Amino acid sequence: MPISKTLKFLRKTFLTKSFKMSYGHFGDDIAIECLYKELFGLNALRSGFYVDVGAYHPTKYSNTFRFYRRGWSGVVIDLEMDKVRAFRIRRPRDIAVQAAVSAKPGRLTFYGDSFSPFTTSNANNTGALERSTRFELTTRTLTDILDQTKYRDRQIDLLDVDCEGMDLDVLQSLNFDRYRPKIVSVEIHAPSIESVQASDTYRFLSAQGYIYVNRVGPTSLFVRSELLAAK
Repeated sequence: MPISKTLKFLRKTFLTKSFKMSYGHFGDDIAIECLYKELFGLNALRSGFYVDVGAYHPTKYSNTFRFYRRGWSGVVIDLEMDKVRAFRIRRPRDIAVQAAVSAKPGRLTFYGDSFSPFTTSNANNTGALERSTRFELTTRTLTDILDQTKYRDRQIDLLDVDCEGMDLDVLQSLNFDRYRPKIVSVEIHAPSIESVQASDTYRFLSAQGYIYVNRVGPTSLFVRSELLAAK
Protein backbone atom coordinates (compact mmCIF):
# COMPACT_ATOMS: atom_id res chain seq x y z
CA MET A 1 0.00 0.00 0.00
CA PRO A 2 1.44 3.45 -0.93
CA ILE A 3 2.55 5.46 2.08
CA SER A 4 -0.09 8.17 1.46
CA LYS A 5 -2.87 5.59 1.56
CA THR A 6 -1.31 3.95 4.62
CA LEU A 7 -1.25 7.28 6.45
CA LYS A 8 -4.85 7.99 5.45
CA PHE A 9 -5.85 4.53 6.66
CA LEU A 10 -4.14 5.07 10.02
CA ARG A 11 -5.65 8.56 10.38
CA LYS A 12 -9.15 7.29 9.63
CA THR A 13 -8.70 4.32 11.95
CA PHE A 14 -7.24 6.07 14.97
CA LEU A 15 -7.93 9.81 14.67
CA THR A 16 -11.46 10.03 13.27
CA LYS A 17 -13.73 11.70 15.79
CA SER A 18 -16.31 9.18 16.87
CA PHE A 19 -18.23 11.30 19.36
CA LYS A 20 -19.18 14.86 20.15
CA MET A 21 -18.02 15.96 23.60
CA SER A 22 -20.83 16.36 26.05
CA TYR A 23 -20.69 18.12 29.41
CA GLY A 24 -24.17 16.98 30.42
CA HIS A 25 -24.59 13.82 32.46
CA PHE A 26 -26.40 11.92 29.69
CA GLY A 27 -25.49 14.00 26.65
CA ASP A 28 -28.44 16.27 27.44
CA ASP A 29 -26.59 19.38 26.26
CA ILE A 30 -26.03 17.93 22.79
CA ALA A 31 -29.73 17.10 22.46
CA ILE A 32 -30.63 20.64 23.56
CA GLU A 33 -28.13 22.17 21.12
CA CYS A 34 -29.48 20.10 18.21
CA LEU A 35 -33.05 21.08 19.11
CA TYR A 36 -32.19 24.77 19.38
CA LYS A 37 -30.35 24.70 16.05
CA GLU A 38 -33.27 22.94 14.37
CA LEU A 39 -35.74 25.52 15.70
CA PHE A 40 -33.77 28.72 15.23
CA GLY A 41 -30.81 28.01 12.95
CA LEU A 42 -27.07 27.82 13.45
CA ASN A 43 -26.60 31.58 13.81
CA ALA A 44 -28.96 31.64 16.81
CA LEU A 45 -26.47 29.52 18.75
CA ARG A 46 -23.92 32.35 18.82
CA SER A 47 -25.54 34.07 21.77
CA GLY A 48 -28.36 33.46 24.18
CA PHE A 49 -29.68 33.66 27.74
CA TYR A 50 -30.02 30.62 29.98
CA VAL A 51 -31.22 30.07 33.53
CA ASP A 52 -29.74 27.02 35.26
CA VAL A 53 -31.39 26.02 38.55
CA GLY A 54 -29.52 23.33 40.45
CA ALA A 55 -26.45 24.19 38.39
CA TYR A 56 -24.07 22.06 40.53
CA HIS A 57 -20.73 22.63 38.73
CA PRO A 58 -19.39 25.00 36.04
CA THR A 59 -18.49 22.15 33.67
CA LYS A 60 -19.25 18.69 35.12
CA TYR A 61 -22.81 17.45 34.48
CA SER A 62 -23.61 20.91 33.11
CA ASN A 63 -26.28 21.40 30.46
CA THR A 64 -25.30 25.06 30.02
CA PHE A 65 -21.48 25.03 29.77
CA ARG A 66 -21.66 24.05 26.11
CA PHE A 67 -23.67 27.22 25.49
CA TYR A 68 -21.39 29.34 27.68
CA ARG A 69 -18.48 28.30 25.43
CA ARG A 70 -20.50 29.51 22.44
CA GLY A 71 -20.87 32.96 23.99
CA TRP A 72 -24.11 32.61 25.96
CA SER A 73 -24.52 33.81 29.53
CA GLY A 74 -27.17 33.83 32.20
CA VAL A 75 -28.16 33.13 35.78
CA VAL A 76 -26.91 29.99 37.52
CA ILE A 77 -28.39 29.03 40.88
CA ASP A 78 -27.32 26.47 43.45
CA LEU A 79 -27.91 25.74 47.12
CA GLU A 80 -24.25 25.60 48.17
CA MET A 81 -21.89 28.55 48.35
CA ASP A 82 -18.82 26.54 47.30
CA LYS A 83 -20.52 25.67 44.03
CA VAL A 84 -21.51 29.29 43.49
CA ARG A 85 -17.90 30.41 44.07
CA ALA A 86 -16.72 27.87 41.50
CA PHE A 87 -19.07 29.39 38.93
CA ARG A 88 -17.85 32.89 39.71
CA ILE A 89 -14.28 31.80 39.05
CA ARG A 90 -14.81 29.50 36.06
CA ARG A 91 -17.73 31.28 34.38
CA PRO A 92 -17.38 35.00 35.14
CA ARG A 93 -19.96 36.11 32.53
CA ASP A 94 -22.70 34.34 34.48
CA ILE A 95 -24.53 35.70 37.50
CA ALA A 96 -24.13 33.01 40.15
CA VAL A 97 -26.65 33.00 43.00
CA GLN A 98 -26.89 30.92 46.15
CA ALA A 99 -30.57 30.30 46.74
CA ALA A 100 -33.26 27.75 47.50
CA VAL A 101 -35.90 28.18 44.79
CA SER A 102 -39.50 27.45 45.65
CA ALA A 103 -42.99 28.76 45.02
CA LYS A 104 -43.65 28.40 48.74
CA PRO A 105 -42.20 30.93 51.23
CA GLY A 106 -40.32 29.56 54.21
CA ARG A 107 -37.05 27.99 55.31
CA LEU A 108 -35.82 24.56 54.31
CA THR A 109 -33.16 22.26 55.72
CA PHE A 110 -30.86 20.66 53.17
CA TYR A 111 -28.68 17.57 53.41
CA GLY A 112 -25.54 17.10 51.35
CA ASP A 113 -21.80 16.68 51.09
CA SER A 114 -19.24 19.03 49.64
CA PHE A 115 -19.89 19.39 45.90
CA SER A 116 -22.49 16.62 46.00
CA PRO A 117 -24.84 16.47 43.00
CA PHE A 118 -27.50 15.01 45.31
CA THR A 119 -28.04 17.74 47.92
CA THR A 120 -31.70 17.50 48.88
CA SER A 121 -34.34 18.90 51.23
CA ASN A 122 -36.01 15.50 51.46
CA ALA A 123 -34.81 13.75 54.61
CA ASN A 124 -36.34 10.54 53.28
CA ASN A 125 -33.98 10.42 50.28
CA THR A 126 -31.54 7.54 50.47
CA GLY A 127 -28.67 8.45 52.77
CA ALA A 128 -29.82 12.05 53.27
CA LEU A 129 -29.56 12.04 57.07
CA GLU A 130 -26.08 10.50 56.93
CA ARG A 131 -24.67 13.25 54.71
CA SER A 132 -22.05 15.41 56.35
CA THR A 133 -23.56 18.85 55.86
CA ARG A 134 -26.89 20.27 56.97
CA PHE A 135 -27.86 23.88 56.38
CA GLU A 136 -30.94 26.06 56.14
CA LEU A 137 -31.92 28.59 53.50
CA THR A 138 -34.88 30.93 53.09
CA THR A 139 -36.72 30.09 49.89
CA ARG A 140 -37.12 32.55 47.00
CA THR A 141 -39.15 32.38 43.82
CA LEU A 142 -37.31 32.14 40.53
CA THR A 143 -39.13 35.26 39.38
CA ASP A 144 -37.81 37.22 42.37
CA ILE A 145 -34.24 36.08 41.70
CA LEU A 146 -34.37 37.03 38.02
CA ASP A 147 -36.04 40.36 38.80
CA GLN A 148 -32.98 41.33 40.86
CA THR A 149 -30.61 40.87 37.89
CA LYS A 150 -29.91 42.71 34.65
CA TYR A 151 -32.04 40.07 32.91
CA ARG A 152 -35.31 41.29 34.41
CA ASP A 153 -38.18 40.61 31.96
CA ARG A 154 -35.83 39.17 29.31
CA GLN A 155 -37.13 36.11 27.50
CA ILE A 156 -35.26 32.96 28.52
CA ASP A 157 -33.77 30.96 25.66
CA LEU A 158 -33.09 27.88 27.81
CA LEU A 159 -34.41 27.08 31.28
CA ASP A 160 -32.62 24.08 32.80
CA VAL A 161 -33.93 22.65 36.10
CA ASP A 162 -32.34 19.81 38.07
CA CYS A 163 -33.34 20.14 41.71
CA GLU A 164 -33.54 16.65 43.22
CA GLY A 165 -37.29 16.38 43.54
CA MET A 166 -38.10 20.12 43.77
CA ASP A 167 -38.22 20.64 40.00
CA LEU A 168 -41.97 21.26 39.75
CA ASP A 169 -41.85 23.66 42.70
CA VAL A 170 -39.11 25.61 40.89
CA LEU A 171 -41.16 25.81 37.69
CA GLN A 172 -44.23 26.96 39.60
CA SER A 173 -42.17 29.82 41.06
CA LEU A 174 -41.55 31.39 37.64
CA ASN A 175 -43.83 33.94 35.98
CA PHE A 176 -44.11 32.27 32.56
CA ASP A 177 -46.00 35.22 31.10
CA ARG A 178 -43.01 37.51 31.67
CA TYR A 179 -40.05 35.18 31.12
CA ARG A 180 -41.60 32.65 28.68
CA PRO A 181 -38.67 30.23 28.13
CA LYS A 182 -38.25 28.93 24.59
CA ILE A 183 -36.97 25.53 25.76
CA VAL A 184 -37.41 23.94 29.18
CA SER A 185 -35.09 21.11 30.22
CA VAL A 186 -36.25 19.44 33.42
CA GLU A 187 -35.63 16.16 35.24
CA ILE A 188 -38.64 13.85 35.43
CA HIS A 189 -37.72 10.51 36.91
CA ALA A 190 -40.10 8.06 35.26
CA PRO A 191 -39.67 4.59 33.72
CA SER A 192 -41.46 5.36 30.45
CA ILE A 193 -42.73 8.13 28.20
CA GLU A 194 -46.26 7.33 29.36
CA SER A 195 -45.13 7.87 32.96
CA VAL A 196 -43.60 11.21 32.01
CA GLN A 197 -46.89 12.26 30.42
CA ALA A 198 -48.73 11.28 33.59
CA SER A 199 -46.47 13.41 35.80
CA ASP A 200 -47.44 16.67 37.48
CA THR A 201 -44.50 18.41 35.79
CA TYR A 202 -45.73 17.39 32.35
CA ARG A 203 -49.26 18.56 33.15
CA PHE A 204 -47.99 21.88 34.49
CA LEU A 205 -45.85 22.64 31.44
CA SER A 206 -48.61 21.55 29.08
CA ALA A 207 -50.93 24.04 30.79
CA GLN A 208 -48.30 26.74 30.19
CA GLY A 209 -48.36 25.96 26.46
CA TYR A 210 -45.36 23.65 26.11
CA ILE A 211 -44.96 20.53 23.98
CA TYR A 212 -42.93 17.52 25.11
CA VAL A 213 -40.40 16.80 22.33
CA ASN A 214 -37.58 14.61 23.65
CA ARG A 215 -36.15 12.66 26.55
CA VAL A 216 -32.46 12.08 27.37
CA GLY A 217 -31.94 9.92 30.45
CA PRO A 218 -34.14 11.47 33.14
CA THR A 219 -34.17 14.85 31.35
CA SER A 220 -37.28 15.83 29.43
CA LEU A 221 -37.28 18.63 26.86
CA PHE A 222 -40.25 20.92 26.25
CA VAL A 223 -40.69 23.64 23.61
CA ARG A 224 -43.19 26.49 23.48
CA SER A 225 -46.00 25.32 21.21
CA GLU A 226 -46.04 28.44 19.02
CA LEU A 227 -42.36 27.95 18.19
CA LEU A 228 -43.04 24.45 16.91
CA ALA A 229 -46.08 25.66 15.00
CA ALA A 230 -43.88 28.21 13.21
CA LYS A 231 -41.60 25.49 11.81
